[in-house]
Amino acid sequence: MFRKLNTKVLLIALIGLLAVVVCVYLLDRSTGERTFKESLVHTDSETIDKIKLLPKNGGHKGMEFEKNGNNWTVSQNGTSYPADNSAIMDLINSLNPLKTESVVTSNPNHFKDFDMSDSTATRVKLMKGSNVIADLLVGKFDISSGQKMNTYVRLFNDNVVYSVAGYLSMDANRELDAFRSHKIVEGNKADWSKLEFNYPADSSFILEKQSEGKWHIGMVDINSADVDKFLDPLQHLTNSKFSTHLPSSKPIYTLKISGSKLAVPVEVDGYSDTSGNLIISTSQNTGNLFEGKDFMDKVFPGKKLFLKK
Repeated sequence: MFRKLNTKVLLIALIGLLAVVVCVYLLDRSTGERTFKESLVHTDSETIDKIKLLPKNGGHKGMEFEKNGNNWTVSQNGTSYPADNSAIMDLINSLNPLKTESVVTSNPNHFKDFDMSDSTATRVKLMKGSNVIADLLVGKFDISSGQKMNTYVRLFNDNVVYSVAGYLSMDANRELDAFRSHKIVEGNKADWSKLEFNYPADSSFILEKQSEGKWHIGMVDINSADVDKFLDPLQHLTNSKFSTHLPSSKPIYTLKISGSKLAVPVEVDGYSDTSGNLIISTSQNTGNLFEGKDFMDKVFPGKKLFLKK
């Protein structure tokens, strides 16, 4: 009889435990919440039109990205610059969707081990207008024994730290120049028919393509191979060395590119600063200035480049 009673108690306890499990499961489903979130960010990337990036203390200064039409700008300390659209989209795509792989900790005392405190993490806010879509803290990354790279993240108002795949920390914690547009000239040489090089003294010249498709300087025919050798890199010319100020003097070198298929000509100006360095501005990237000393021959060549015997 004792054995029957004991079995009955165990059965009742088992049924009670099962009922608790079922209730917890149903409650979990009804609220739509899970202790382990499978994804921290999941939205339409096209709806994101503003990003606030606050790198960790001692790192880079905060930045704000804003979408205007199809283009992005990046601002820091109240100054805005044209941004590299692809760099911004790479950042967004690394965050969206942001699928988690595992829970690392939910104890704030352990945040320091993963650079997950408010002062050591990089904070990223994805926004649509004034509405915050996601508010994340991005910590350090680790490389596992299998050479797999993971980054630690958590939601700003949540103590749960997750591990996600990839090097998100490196994507988010970068300097301003990494997000600025590096474009000097972007086009298609097939659409160009006239390049005007305005230089000091009498060194200016015009490189022009006639109706028969041949290039000329004045009355002199130019070898098309020499022209292509110059135009090939020019049609996709970039520079990663930015300048902080535009000299007050007028440009001493000017390149104007025009053609029947161009809505407006492309203009590139070269200035000399007080140190004799070349500063370049371009109509295709207004707001960004470049140190152009190493680009002199790529933008402002001498006439003799084309008049080879």
